[in-house]
Amino acid sequence: MKKINFNKDWRFILEKDLDAYNCHGLQKSAEATGAPARFYDYNNWKRVELPHDWAVALPKSLAANTMAGARANTHYCRFFSEGRTNLGEVFSVGWYRKDFFLDEAFEGKRVFIEFEGVFRDATVFVNGTYIDRHASGYTGFLLEITDQLVPGEDNSIAVRVDTEQPEGWWYEGAGIYRNVWLLIAEPLYFKHGKTVVKTALDGTVTASAVLVNDKETPAAATALWQILGADGSTVASLTTPFEIAPYGEAKISAVLKIESPLLWSVDTPHLYTLQIDACDQVLQRFGVRTVELDPARGCLLNGKPLKLRGACVHQDFGGVGVALTDNLHRYKIALLKEMGVNAYRCAHHAPAPALLDACDELGMLVMDETRTFGTTPEARRQLTALIERDRNHPSVFIWSIGNEEFTLQNTVQGNKQAKAMCRLVRELDDTRPTTYGGNNGADFTGINGAVDVRGVNYIRNSKSGWLEEYRKDHPAQPIIGSEESSYVLSRGSAT
Repeated sequence: MKKINFNKDWRFILEKDLDAYNCHGLQKSAEATGAPARFYDYNNWKRVELPHDWAVALPKSLAANTMAGARANTHYCRFFSEGRTNLGEVFSVGWYRKDFFLDEAFEGKRVFIEFEGVFRDATVFVNGTYIDRHASGYTGFLLEITDQLVPGEDNSIAVRVDTEQPEGWWYEGAGIYRNVWLLIAEPLYFKHGKTVVKTALDGTVTASAVLVNDKETPAAATALWQILGADGSTVASLTTPFEIAPYGEAKISAVLKIESPLLWSVDTPHLYTLQIDACDQVLQRFGVRTVELDPARGCLLNGKPLKLRGACVHQDFGGVGVALTDNLHRYKIALLKEMGVNAYRCAHHAPAPALLDACDELGMLVMDETRTFGTTPEARRQLTALIERDRNHPSVFIWSIGNEEFTLQNTVQGNKQAKAMCRLVRELDDTRPTTYGGNNGADFTGINGAVDVRGVNYIRNSKSGWLEEYRKDHPAQPIIGSEESSYVLSRGSAT
Protein backbone atom coordinates (compact mmCIF):
# COMPACT_ATOMS: atom_id res chain seq x y z
CA MET A 1 0.00 0.00 0.00
CA LYS A 2 1.48 3.32 -1.07
CA LYS A 3 1.45 6.06 1.58
CA ILE A 4 1.41 9.71 0.46
CA ASN A 5 1.86 12.61 2.86
CA PHE A 6 -1.22 14.83 2.58
CA ASN A 7 -0.22 17.72 4.88
CA LYS A 8 0.32 20.50 2.35
CA ASP A 9 -1.96 22.99 0.60
CA TRP A 10 -4.88 23.08 3.01
CA ARG A 11 -7.05 26.13 3.72
CA PHE A 12 -8.68 27.01 7.05
CA ILE A 13 -11.41 29.32 8.35
CA LEU A 14 -13.44 29.66 11.51
CA GLU A 15 -17.10 28.84 10.93
CA LYS A 16 -18.13 32.20 12.37
CA ASP A 17 -16.33 33.91 9.47
CA LEU A 18 -18.21 32.06 6.73
CA ASP A 19 -20.79 34.14 4.87
CA ALA A 20 -22.87 31.26 3.49
CA TYR A 21 -25.04 28.56 5.01
CA ASN A 22 -23.37 25.14 5.03
CA CYS A 23 -25.69 22.30 4.07
CA HIS A 24 -24.11 18.92 4.82
CA GLY A 25 -26.00 17.21 2.00
CA LEU A 26 -27.54 14.52 4.14
CA GLN A 27 -30.67 14.44 2.01
CA LYS A 28 -28.86 13.61 -1.27
CA SER A 29 -25.36 12.26 -1.81
CA ALA A 30 -22.80 14.62 -3.36
CA GLU A 31 -25.09 17.61 -2.89
CA ALA A 32 -23.59 19.42 0.08
CA THR A 33 -23.46 23.19 -0.34
CA GLY A 34 -21.21 25.84 1.13
CA ALA A 35 -17.93 24.86 2.77
CA PRO A 36 -18.32 21.06 2.27
CA ALA A 37 -19.37 21.28 -1.40
CA ARG A 38 -17.24 19.78 -4.14
CA PHE A 39 -16.81 23.14 -5.86
CA TYR A 40 -16.57 26.17 -3.60
CA ASP A 41 -14.70 29.47 -3.69
CA TYR A 42 -12.48 29.45 -0.62
CA ASN A 43 -9.70 31.78 -1.79
CA ASN A 44 -10.20 34.01 1.25
CA TRP A 45 -9.47 31.14 3.65
CA LYS A 46 -6.09 31.07 5.39
CA ARG A 47 -3.40 28.87 3.85
CA VAL A 48 -2.13 26.29 6.33
CA GLU A 49 0.08 23.25 6.39
CA LEU A 50 -0.67 20.41 8.74
CA PRO A 51 -0.24 19.77 11.58
CA HIS A 52 -2.27 22.85 12.58
CA ASP A 53 -3.62 24.10 15.90
CA TRP A 54 -5.84 27.14 15.57
CA ALA A 55 -6.39 27.57 19.32
CA VAL A 56 -2.78 28.45 20.10
CA ALA A 57 -3.13 31.68 18.10
CA LEU A 58 -6.41 32.76 19.72
CA PRO A 59 -6.48 35.63 22.21
CA LYS A 60 -5.78 34.74 25.82
CA SER A 61 -8.47 35.31 28.42
CA LEU A 62 -8.48 34.60 32.14
CA ALA A 63 -12.22 34.06 31.80
CA ALA A 64 -11.41 30.90 29.88
CA ASN A 65 -10.01 27.73 31.40
CA THR A 66 -6.50 28.69 32.50
CA MET A 67 -5.48 25.03 32.89
CA ALA A 68 -6.31 24.52 29.22
CA GLY A 69 -4.23 27.43 27.96
CA ALA A 70 -6.66 30.29 28.71
CA ARG A 71 -7.58 30.50 25.05
CA ALA A 72 -10.88 31.91 23.89
CA ASN A 73 -12.30 28.60 22.70
CA THR A 74 -11.71 26.78 26.00
CA HIS A 75 -14.33 26.25 28.68
CA TYR A 76 -14.55 25.57 32.33
CA CYS A 77 -15.53 21.96 32.86
CA ARG A 78 -17.35 20.44 35.81
CA PHE A 79 -14.07 19.51 37.46
CA PHE A 80 -13.04 23.14 37.94
CA SER A 81 -16.17 25.25 38.14
CA GLU A 82 -19.91 25.16 38.49
CA GLY A 83 -20.28 27.37 35.45
CA ARG A 84 -18.63 27.86 32.11
CA THR A 85 -17.78 30.72 29.81
CA ASN A 86 -19.40 31.30 26.45
CA LEU A 87 -16.15 32.22 24.73
CA GLY A 88 -16.16 29.02 22.73
CA GLU A 89 -19.34 29.95 20.89
CA VAL A 90 -17.44 31.99 18.30
CA PHE A 91 -14.06 30.25 18.19
CA SER A 92 -14.89 26.58 18.75
CA VAL A 93 -15.73 25.45 15.16
CA GLY A 94 -13.41 25.53 12.17
CA TRP A 95 -13.32 24.24 8.59
CA TYR A 96 -10.47 22.78 6.53
CA ARG A 97 -10.51 22.26 2.75
CA LYS A 98 -8.10 20.81 0.22
CA ASP A 99 -8.57 20.50 -3.54
CA PHE A 100 -6.35 18.09 -5.46
CA PHE A 101 -6.08 16.49 -8.87
CA LEU A 102 -6.36 12.68 -8.93
CA ASP A 103 -4.45 11.13 -11.81
CA GLU A 104 -6.30 8.72 -14.11
CA ALA A 105 -3.77 6.06 -13.10
CA PHE A 106 -5.65 5.73 -9.81
CA GLU A 107 -8.64 4.21 -11.62
CA GLY A 108 -9.27 0.72 -10.22
CA LYS A 109 -7.22 1.26 -7.07
CA ARG A 110 -8.53 1.62 -3.53
CA VAL A 111 -7.99 5.01 -1.90
CA PHE A 112 -8.08 5.75 1.82
CA ILE A 113 -7.46 8.87 3.86
CA GLU A 114 -5.89 8.54 7.30
CA PHE A 115 -6.10 11.23 9.98
CA GLU A 116 -3.64 10.63 12.82
CA GLY A 117 -5.50 13.03 15.10
CA VAL A 118 -8.13 15.77 14.92
CA PHE A 119 -9.26 17.72 17.94
CA ARG A 120 -12.02 17.10 18.35
CA ASP A 121 -15.33 16.23 16.72
CA ALA A 122 -14.47 15.81 13.03
CA THR A 123 -16.93 15.52 10.13
CA VAL A 124 -15.42 14.61 6.76
CA PHE A 125 -16.79 15.35 3.27
CA VAL A 126 -15.37 14.24 -0.10
CA ASN A 127 -16.62 15.91 -3.29
CA GLY A 128 -19.69 17.18 -1.47
CA THR A 129 -20.57 13.79 0.04
CA TYR A 130 -20.79 13.30 3.79
CA ILE A 131 -18.36 10.45 4.58
CA ASP A 132 -18.27 9.96 8.34
CA ARG A 133 -17.82 11.54 11.75
CA HIS A 134 -15.12 10.84 14.35
CA ALA A 135 -15.67 11.92 17.95
CA SER A 136 -12.33 11.24 19.64
CA GLY A 137 -9.68 13.94 19.67
CA TYR A 138 -6.85 11.48 20.25
CA THR A 139 -7.36 8.30 18.23
CA GLY A 140 -6.60 8.30 14.54
CA PHE A 141 -9.09 7.12 11.94
CA LEU A 142 -9.05 5.72 8.42
CA LEU A 143 -11.77 6.29 5.81
CA GLU A 144 -12.08 4.68 2.40
CA ILE A 145 -13.00 7.32 -0.17
CA THR A 146 -12.50 5.34 -3.40
CA ASP A 147 -16.06 5.58 -4.66
CA GLN A 148 -16.39 9.31 -4.02
CA LEU A 149 -13.27 10.29 -5.99
CA VAL A 150 -13.16 11.08 -9.73
CA PRO A 151 -9.83 10.10 -11.36
CA GLY A 152 -8.64 12.56 -14.00
CA GLU A 153 -10.42 15.51 -12.35
CA ASP A 154 -10.11 17.92 -9.44
CA ASN A 155 -11.44 16.54 -6.16
CA SER A 156 -12.12 18.14 -2.80
CA ILE A 157 -11.93 17.14 0.85
CA ALA A 158 -13.55 19.25 3.57
CA VAL A 159 -13.34 18.68 7.33
CA ARG A 160 -15.51 20.41 9.92
CA VAL A 161 -13.91 20.40 13.38
CA ASP A 162 -15.97 21.18 16.49
CA THR A 163 -14.02 21.72 19.73
CA GLU A 164 -16.91 22.92 21.87
CA GLN A 165 -16.74 19.91 24.21
CA PRO A 166 -13.42 19.21 25.95
CA GLU A 167 -12.07 15.74 26.68
CA GLY A 168 -9.40 16.60 29.23
CA TRP A 169 -8.46 19.21 31.80
CA TRP A 170 -5.28 20.33 30.07
CA TYR A 171 -4.46 22.27 26.91
CA GLU A 172 -5.99 20.26 24.06
CA GLY A 173 -5.72 22.62 21.11
CA ALA A 174 -8.02 22.70 18.09
CA GLY A 175 -7.91 21.39 14.54
CA ILE A 176 -6.16 18.79 12.38
CA TYR A 177 -3.12 18.74 14.65
CA ARG A 178 -1.44 15.53 13.44
CA ASN A 179 -0.40 14.17 10.06
CA VAL A 180 -2.82 13.24 7.28
CA TRP A 181 -2.00 10.51 4.74
CA LEU A 182 -3.48 9.31 1.47
CA LEU A 183 -3.18 5.53 1.15
CA ILE A 184 -3.32 3.89 -2.27
CA ALA A 185 -3.89 0.13 -2.57
CA GLU A 186 -4.38 -2.45 -5.28
CA PRO A 187 -7.63 -4.49 -5.20
CA LEU A 188 -5.70 -7.11 -3.21
CA TYR A 189 -4.25 -5.34 -0.20
CA PHE A 190 -3.22 -5.70 3.43
CA LYS A 191 -5.84 -4.50 5.90
CA HIS A 192 -4.75 -1.46 7.86
CA GLY A 193 -3.78 -2.07 11.51
CA LYS A 194 -4.14 -5.85 11.38
CA THR A 195 -0.48 -6.85 11.15
CA VAL A 196 0.77 -8.37 14.41
CA VAL A 197 4.34 -9.28 15.39
CA LYS A 198 5.26 -11.22 18.54
CA THR A 199 8.80 -12.11 19.56
CA ALA A 200 10.77 -14.34 21.93
CA LEU A 201 14.31 -13.80 23.18
CA ASP A 202 15.59 -16.78 21.18
CA GLY A 203 14.70 -14.92 17.96
CA THR A 204 11.40 -16.67 17.22
CA VAL A 205 9.05 -14.23 15.45
CA THR A 206 5.36 -15.06 15.14
CA ALA A 207 3.62 -12.78 12.64
CA SER A 208 0.20 -12.44 11.07
CA ALA A 209 -1.63 -10.10 8.71
CA VAL A 210 -5.00 -9.80 7.01
CA LEU A 211 -5.34 -9.68 3.22
CA VAL A 212 -8.43 -8.22 1.56
CA ASN A 213 -9.58 -9.28 -1.90
CA ASP A 214 -11.73 -6.53 -3.40
CA LYS A 215 -12.31 -8.38 -6.68
CA GLU A 216 -15.11 -10.54 -8.03
CA THR A 217 -12.71 -13.41 -8.63
CA PRO A 218 -10.87 -15.49 -6.01
CA ALA A 219 -7.21 -14.75 -5.27
CA ALA A 220 -4.60 -17.48 -4.80
CA ALA A 221 -0.87 -16.89 -4.57
CA THR A 222 2.05 -17.00 -2.15
CA ALA A 223 3.20 -14.50 0.45
CA LEU A 224 6.92 -13.83 0.92
CA TRP A 225 7.84 -13.06 4.53
CA GLN A 226 11.19 -11.41 5.24
CA ILE A 227 12.78 -9.96 8.35
CA LEU A 228 15.25 -7.17 7.60
CA GLY A 229 18.04 -5.99 9.85
CA ALA A 230 18.90 -2.35 10.46
CA ASP A 231 21.21 -2.41 7.41
CA GLY A 232 18.45 -3.79 5.16
CA SER A 233 19.88 -7.29 4.94
CA THR A 234 17.52 -10.28 5.14
CA VAL A 235 18.00 -12.22 8.39
CA ALA A 236 15.05 -14.61 7.98
CA SER A 237 12.58 -15.48 5.22
CA LEU A 238 9.67 -17.81 4.44
CA THR A 239 6.92 -18.26 1.83
CA THR A 240 3.35 -19.32 2.56
CA PRO A 241 0.37 -19.91 0.22
CA PHE A 242 -3.00 -18.20 0.58
CA GLU A 243 -6.47 -18.26 -0.97
CA ILE A 244 -9.14 -15.57 -0.62
CA ALA A 245 -12.73 -15.70 -1.80
CA PRO A 246 -14.18 -12.94 -4.00
CA TYR A 247 -14.77 -9.79 -1.93
CA GLY A 248 -13.42 -11.65 1.09
CA GLU A 249 -10.49 -11.45 3.44
CA ALA A 250 -8.13 -13.96 5.01
CA LYS A 251 -5.67 -14.00 7.87
CA ILE A 252 -2.21 -15.25 6.94
CA SER A 253 0.54 -16.14 9.40
CA ALA A 254 4.11 -17.35 9.64
CA VAL A 255 6.78 -18.25 12.20
CA LEU A 256 10.32 -17.11 11.42
CA LYS A 257 13.60 -17.36 13.32
CA ILE A 258 16.34 -14.74 13.72
CA GLU A 259 19.63 -16.35 14.59
CA SER A 260 21.48 -14.55 17.41
CA PRO A 261 18.98 -11.65 17.57
CA LEU A 262 19.99 -8.18 18.72
CA LEU A 263 17.65 -7.35 21.61
CA TRP A 264 15.74 -4.11 22.03
CA SER A 265 16.36 -2.26 25.30
CA VAL A 266 16.41 1.30 26.61
CA ASP A 267 20.20 1.36 26.12
CA THR A 268 20.41 -0.59 22.87
CA PRO A 269 17.15 -0.05 20.94
CA HIS A 270 17.79 -2.48 18.08
CA LEU A 271 14.97 -2.65 15.53
CA TYR A 272 14.01 -5.08 12.79
CA THR A 273 11.48 -4.74 9.96
CA LEU A 274 8.99 -7.38 8.89
CA GLN A 275 8.30 -7.16 5.15
CA ILE A 276 5.41 -9.15 3.64
CA ASP A 277 4.92 -9.23 -0.13
CA ALA A 278 1.71 -10.63 -1.63
CA CYS A 279 0.74 -8.42 -4.59
CA ASP A 280 0.63 -5.66 -1.97
CA GLN A 281 3.43 -5.00 0.50
CA VAL A 282 3.37 -4.23 4.21
CA LEU A 283 6.33 -3.08 6.33
CA GLN A 284 6.21 -3.36 10.11
CA ARG A 285 9.03 -2.41 12.46
CA PHE A 286 9.48 -4.32 15.70
CA GLY A 287 12.00 -5.17 18.37
CA VAL A 288 12.95 -8.45 20.02
CA ARG A 289 12.41 -8.01 23.76
CA THR A 290 10.43 -9.15 26.80
CA VAL A 291 9.09 -7.01 29.64
CA GLU A 292 7.83 -8.47 32.89
CA LEU A 293 6.44 -6.66 35.94
CA ASP A 294 7.05 -8.87 38.95
CA PRO A 295 5.60 -8.03 42.41
CA ALA A 296 8.86 -9.00 44.12
CA ARG A 297 11.57 -8.19 41.56
CA GLY A 298 10.09 -5.12 39.85
CA CYS A 299 10.46 -4.41 36.14
CA LEU A 300 12.45 -6.97 34.16
CA LEU A 301 13.51 -5.98 30.65
CA ASN A 302 14.82 -9.01 28.77
CA GLY A 303 14.96 -10.82 32.11
CA LYS A 304 17.15 -8.16 33.77
CA PRO A 305 15.98 -5.74 36.51
CA LEU A 306 15.40 -2.17 35.32
CA LYS A 307 14.51 0.73 37.59
CA LEU A 308 11.82 2.80 35.88
CA ARG A 309 12.43 6.55 35.96
CA GLY A 310 9.30 7.91 34.38
CA ALA A 311 7.50 11.08 33.39
CA CYS A 312 3.82 11.79 32.74
CA VAL A 313 3.67 14.02 29.67
CA HIS A 314 0.91 15.83 27.80
CA GLN A 315 1.40 16.32 24.09
CA ASP A 316 1.53 20.11 23.70
CA PHE A 317 4.82 21.92 23.25
CA GLY A 318 5.64 25.60 23.62
CA GLY A 319 4.34 28.00 21.01
CA VAL A 320 3.16 25.30 18.58
CA GLY A 321 0.42 24.04 20.91
CA VAL A 322 -0.51 20.46 20.02
CA ALA A 323 0.55 20.74 16.36
CA LEU A 324 3.90 19.02 16.82
CA THR A 325 5.98 18.04 13.82
CA ASP A 326 7.59 14.60 13.83
CA ASN A 327 10.99 16.07 14.68
CA LEU A 328 9.56 17.89 17.71
CA HIS A 329 8.20 14.61 19.07
CA ARG A 330 11.67 13.16 18.66
CA TYR A 331 13.25 16.21 20.32
CA LYS A 332 10.98 15.76 23.37
CA ILE A 333 11.96 12.12 23.82
CA ALA A 334 15.66 12.87 23.28
CA LEU A 335 15.50 15.63 25.89
CA LEU A 336 13.78 13.34 28.40
CA LYS A 337 16.43 10.68 27.77
CA GLU A 338 19.10 13.29 28.43
CA MET A 339 17.41 14.04 31.76
CA GLY A 340 17.65 10.36 32.75
CA VAL A 341 14.05 9.40 31.98
CA ASN A 342 13.55 5.88 30.59
CA ALA A 343 9.74 5.54 30.81
CA TYR A 344 7.00 7.78 29.40
CA ARG A 345 3.33 7.86 30.36
CA CYS A 346 0.99 9.27 27.71
CA ALA A 347 -1.10 11.45 29.99
CA HIS A 348 -3.94 10.77 29.24
CA HIS A 349 -4.42 10.07 25.59
CA ALA A 350 -3.45 8.01 22.58
CA PRO A 351 -0.09 9.51 21.49
CA ALA A 352 1.02 10.54 18.03
CA PRO A 353 2.57 7.72 15.97
CA ALA A 354 5.74 9.82 15.56
CA LEU A 355 6.21 9.91 19.32
CA LEU A 356 6.13 6.13 19.58
CA ASP A 357 8.49 5.85 16.63
CA ALA A 358 10.92 8.09 18.51
CA CYS A 359 10.54 5.97 21.66
CA ASP A 360 11.30 2.83 19.62
CA GLU A 361 14.37 4.40 18.06
CA LEU A 362 15.79 6.14 21.14
CA GLY A 363 14.95 3.52 23.78
CA MET A 364 12.06 4.82 25.89
CA LEU A 365 9.48 2.54 27.53
CA VAL A 366 5.88 3.73 27.17
CA MET A 367 2.73 3.41 29.27
CA ASP A 368 0.14 3.73 26.50
CA GLU A 369 -3.17 5.09 27.80
CA THR A 370 -6.68 5.31 26.39
CA ARG A 371 -8.59 8.54 26.88
CA THR A 372 -12.09 7.22 27.61
CA PHE A 373 -12.71 4.66 30.34
CA GLY A 374 -15.69 2.35 30.01
CA THR A 375 -17.48 -0.20 27.87
CA THR A 376 -19.60 2.11 25.73
CA PRO A 377 -19.26 1.73 21.96
CA GLU A 378 -17.15 4.91 21.87
CA ALA A 379 -14.86 3.74 24.69
CA ARG A 380 -14.39 0.35 23.03
CA ARG A 381 -13.64 2.00 19.67
CA GLN A 382 -10.96 4.16 21.26
CA LEU A 383 -9.33 1.29 23.14
CA THR A 384 -9.39 -0.95 20.07
CA ALA A 385 -7.92 1.77 17.86
CA LEU A 386 -5.14 2.41 20.38
CA ILE A 387 -4.08 -1.22 20.71
CA GLU A 388 -4.37 -2.17 17.03
CA ARG A 389 -2.22 0.80 16.08
CA ASP A 390 0.44 0.50 18.82
CA ARG A 391 0.81 -3.20 19.67
CA ASN A 392 3.90 -3.74 17.51
CA HIS A 393 5.94 -0.95 19.12
CA PRO A 394 8.66 -2.48 21.33
CA SER A 395 8.63 0.69 23.45
CA VAL A 396 5.05 0.03 24.63
CA PHE A 397 5.27 -2.18 27.72
CA ILE A 398 1.90 -1.67 29.43
CA TRP A 399 -1.65 -0.56 28.57
CA SER A 400 -3.44 1.91 30.86
CA ILE A 401 -7.23 1.71 30.71
CA GLY A 402 -7.88 5.02 32.48
CA ASN A 403 -7.04 7.66 35.04
CA GLU A 404 -8.73 8.85 38.25
CA GLU A 405 -12.32 8.00 37.35
CA PHE A 406 -13.82 9.63 40.43
CA THR A 407 -17.40 8.46 39.93
CA LEU A 408 -16.52 4.83 39.16
CA GLN A 409 -13.12 3.89 40.52
CA ASN A 410 -14.33 2.68 43.94
CA THR A 411 -17.48 0.95 42.73
CA VAL A 412 -18.58 -2.51 41.68
CA GLN A 413 -19.74 -0.94 38.42
CA GLY A 414 -16.23 0.38 37.79
CA ASN A 415 -14.78 -3.07 38.51
CA LYS A 416 -17.19 -4.68 36.06
CA GLN A 417 -16.33 -2.23 33.29
CA ALA A 418 -12.59 -2.48 33.96
CA LYS A 419 -12.72 -6.28 33.73
CA ALA A 420 -14.47 -6.02 30.38
CA MET A 421 -11.85 -3.56 29.14
CA CYS A 422 -9.05 -5.87 30.26
CA ARG A 423 -10.67 -8.77 28.41
CA LEU A 424 -10.75 -6.65 25.25
CA VAL A 425 -7.08 -5.74 25.74
CA ARG A 426 -6.12 -9.42 26.03
CA GLU A 427 -8.11 -10.28 22.90
CA LEU A 428 -6.16 -7.67 20.93
CA ASP A 429 -2.78 -8.13 22.63
CA ASP A 430 -1.94 -10.92 25.05
CA THR A 431 1.69 -9.87 25.52
CA ARG A 432 1.34 -6.84 27.82
CA PRO A 433 -0.34 -6.24 31.20
CA THR A 434 -2.98 -3.64 32.05
CA THR A 435 -2.90 -0.88 34.63
CA TYR A 436 -4.94 2.13 35.77
CA GLY A 437 -3.92 5.47 37.30
CA GLY A 438 -5.74 5.33 40.63
CA ASN A 439 -5.63 8.15 43.19
CA ASN A 440 -7.86 6.17 45.57
CA GLY A 441 -5.48 4.64 48.06
CA ALA A 442 -6.10 1.10 49.27
CA ASP A 443 -9.40 0.52 47.45
CA PHE A 444 -9.55 -2.86 45.69
CA THR A 445 -13.30 -3.26 45.16
CA GLY A 446 -13.34 -1.05 42.07
CA ILE A 447 -11.02 -0.61 39.10
CA ASN A 448 -7.80 -1.40 41.00
CA GLY A 449 -8.96 -4.97 41.57
CA ALA A 450 -9.51 -5.58 37.85
CA VAL A 451 -6.13 -4.61 36.36
CA ASP A 452 -2.93 -6.66 36.29
CA VAL A 453 -0.72 -3.93 37.73
CA ARG A 454 -1.79 -1.45 40.40
CA GLY A 455 -1.07 2.09 39.26
CA VAL A 456 -0.68 4.61 42.08
CA ASN A 457 -1.37 8.31 41.65
CA TYR A 458 -0.28 10.47 44.61
CA ILE A 459 0.59 8.20 47.52
CA ARG A 460 0.28 11.17 49.89
CA ASN A 461 -3.46 11.50 49.24
CA SER A 462 -4.26 8.63 51.62
CA LYS A 463 -3.23 7.75 55.15
CA SER A 464 0.41 7.10 55.90
CA GLY A 465 1.49 3.50 55.38
CA TRP A 466 -1.46 2.49 53.23
CA LEU A 467 0.72 1.27 50.36
CA GLU A 468 2.52 -1.24 52.57
CA GLU A 469 -0.85 -2.54 53.79
CA TYR A 470 -2.12 -2.77 50.21
CA ARG A 471 0.89 -4.79 49.11
CA LYS A 472 0.49 -7.12 52.07
CA ASP A 473 -3.20 -7.66 51.25
CA HIS A 474 -2.56 -8.18 47.50
CA PRO A 475 0.91 -9.74 47.21
CA ALA A 476 0.41 -11.07 43.68
CA GLN A 477 -0.32 -7.68 42.12
CA PRO A 478 2.70 -5.62 40.98
CA ILE A 479 2.59 -1.91 41.83
CA ILE A 480 3.81 0.98 39.69
CA GLY A 481 3.94 4.70 40.49
CA SER A 482 1.80 6.02 37.66
CA GLU A 483 1.72 9.71 38.69
CA GLU A 484 3.47 11.20 41.70
CA SER A 485 4.68 14.71 40.90
CA SER A 486 2.84 17.60 39.28
CA TYR A 487 2.24 21.31 39.59
CA VAL A 488 1.11 20.83 43.22
CA LEU A 489 4.55 19.80 44.53
CA SER A 490 8.24 19.63 43.74
CA ARG A 491 9.88 16.59 42.21
CA GLY A 492 11.00 14.17 44.92
CA SER A 493 8.80 15.77 47.58
CA ALA A 494 5.91 13.94 49.25
CA THR A 495 4.47 16.99 51.05
